[in-house]
This record gives sequence, C-alpha cells and structure tokens, in this order.
Amino acid sequence: MLDELKTLVELQLIDSSLNEAGEKLREIPKAQRKLEAEIAAEEETVASQRAAVSAHEKEQRQAELELKSAEEAVKKYEGQLFACKNNKEYEAIKLEIKENREKISSIEEQILVLMDKLEKERQLLGEEEKIFLEKKKDLEEQFASFQRQIEQEQGKQENIRKKRAEIVQRVGKNLQHRYEKIARARRNLAVVGITETACKGCYFQLPPQLVNEVMKNDSIQTCQSCGRILYWEKAD
Repeated sequence: MLDELKTLVELQLIDSSLNEAGEKLREIPKAQRKLEAEIAAEEETVASQRAAVSAHEKEQRQAELELKSAEEAVKKYEGQLFACKNNKEYEAIKLEIKENREKISSIEEQILVLMDKLEKERQLLGEEEKIFLEKKKDLEEQFASFQRQIEQEQGKQENIRKKRAEIVQRVGKNLQHRYEKIARARRNLAVVGITETACKGCYFQLPPQLVNEVMKNDSIQTCQSCGRILYWEKAD
C-alpha cells in the first residue's frame, strides 16, 4: 500500500477513536441530567408529603384549641347555672351548655379523623423518605461512576491525541489539508474502504476502472459522489 495512503488510513482510525471517545463524553452529561431529574422528582414527592403532614398537624392543633375552648365554655356555663336569677337565664345557659357539648362531640370526631389521617400520612412520609434516601444513594454512586468514566475517556482522548500528532507528522501539509477538509464536510469520515464496487461512505456504485485503481492501493483515489478518499481493505 502507498505509504501516504496507509498513513491516512491510520489517521482515520485514530480520528474515529477520538470521535467515539468524544461522543461518550457528550452522552454522560445527558445521563447525569436524567438522574438529576429523577432525584428532583423524588425530592418533590417527599416535600409534598411533608407539606400534607404539616397541614394536617396544623389542622389538628387548631381543632384541639377549639376543643379546649368549648370545654372551658361548658365549665364556665355550668358554674353559672346556680347563679341564675330566673328560669329564662337558666334555660339560656343550659342551651349554651348543650351547644358547646355538641361542638365538643363534633370536634372530637374531627380530631379522631385527623389522627387517623396523620398516622397514615406519617407512615407514607416515612416510606417516601426511605425510598428517596435509597435512590439518592444509588444516584450518587452512579454520579461517581460517571465521573470515573469521564476521567477514563479524557485519558483515552489524551493518548489518542498524542498518537494522532505522531501520525500527522508523516502526512504532507497539502494531503493533511485535503483530509481535514473532507472530514469536516463528511462528519469526520474522510477515508473509507470499498465493498465490492461501492464506496462505504455513501454506497455510491463506483465505475470498474476506479475500482481497479483503488484495488492497487498505490495512489490517492476519491469517490466521485462524496469525495472521500478510498482504499482497498482486502489487500495484503
């Protein structure tokens, strides 16, 4: 194989490896953002459940204050019964006592319902917090794994760049410029083999004469459709 062509094939392999490492590095932040969204959703669920517990605790405290107020009212009115000057006052106080006792009964039922709700909501909150902490731990481990992957891929890229620099030194300036121009135009794929009679870059059917020239691997030939540099992979 022509030395220049062989060097270009090596350069393409190196660049393909570099692009692959770069693609992996670009995918990692996407995966990280997905994990961040998951943990944020879990945090929101826990926060929502805490708010529900807090609201019902506040409602229960308010009901307990109202219960205490009604109980004190009953005691006060019961103390006033013996000081009534006439039957009208007596009946009015008895009515107050009756209404407050009914209020007490209603509030006690309300408190029982709230206590039942709170028990269930606190249990649910405990379960949600447990799930959140487990998931957070798992996600933190995944983030640590991503960081290790980033370091590994960055290390790979550094090694690949060093190899690339060595290979580029063996390529003439004009040919290097030509290679890089094709690579920019063709998604970083400037050098491709041919399969039977087609370019592996665009699958254009090459004319027989061009195929014969490519099979010799002794000159720089390009695809008439995509402009990529061609070589014959099956040659020894």
